[in-house]
Amino acid sequence: IGLDLSRKVKDFLHRENFDVVHTQGPLAPVLPFLAIKYSNSVNIATFHSALDRSIGYSIFGPVLERYFRKIHGPIAVSEVAKKAMGKYFPGDYRIIPNGVDTNRFNHRGIEREELKNRKPIVLFVGRFEPRKGLEYLLQAFPSVIKAVPNATLVVVGAGYFSRYYEKFTVGSLKDKVLFVGQIAAEELPSYYFSCDIFCSPAIGLESFGIVLLEAMASSRPVIASDIPGYRNVLSQGVEGLFFKPKDPVDLSLAIITLLKNRELRLKMGEDGRKKALRYDWAKVTEQVENYYFEVIEREKRKEPIL
Repeated sequence: IGLDLSRKVKDFLHRENFDVVHTQGPLAPVLPFLAIKYSNSVNIATFHSALDRSIGYSIFGPVLERYFRKIHGPIAVSEVAKKAMGKYFPGDYRIIPNGVDTNRFNHRGIEREELKNRKPIVLFVGRFEPRKGLEYLLQAFPSVIKAVPNATLVVVGAGYFSRYYEKFTVGSLKDKVLFVGQIAAEELPSYYFSCDIFCSPAIGLESFGIVLLEAMASSRPVIASDIPGYRNVLSQGVEGLFFKPKDPVDLSLAIITLLKNRELRLKMGEDGRKKALRYDWAKVTEQVENYYFEVIEREKRKEPIL
């Protein structure tokens, strides 16, 4: 943001004269929007949103439509994202998924020393906001403790709702839930490697599920809410288990099932790693690059013959 940002973006793009300008979610009034506005290059845009309804798009859709028409190659990370954006801005979206660094997240990591005596571990990673569903995981965990007394829930993340979530850690959950807080990016792989199960209880508005891929790349089984965005990544009973969104009872049963079946956890972890390799950034990047050339060639053919 900034009062002089518009001029800086305009001057930068005109000075550099790029072949391609690739933006992320450019139909919001921030930096990517300005890049589309001032770009005279071939414009590629990736859309990640999984919104059901947008008041902003409903009101400003006619204004934003002129900028959407400047996008020569729209990309959606999933069918969910395509449907969400296509509702307001119909177009020929190419679906190219998000990727994962399978070298950074892998099955040969280093276990965190402070977690070695807390086995088995269920891991949550995410922002502390209602749509990530952490409260349902906290509500489910007392039942998990009854069935598997040694289980520990490790919570990685931070946010406005920290104090609210910490209030759940009373009674049977005392000393059974470890709030790690916000961590450095380089520490994240070691948390996936140190857990036995990764859980994402998001209640919706997820277009893809990158955290699921990170856990799968780390050879860890996944328990996730059964929402459209997660069905793009996880297969029921293969790399993990789904549970009914906002249902602590169903969630606890899924966790207990995996905690009590080590062989199943290992098999799901292996299958998860295999699937994650299909989403390796090297392969996803190749799809994106090929799309660049495709759109560039298509736009060249549109040029008038003088």
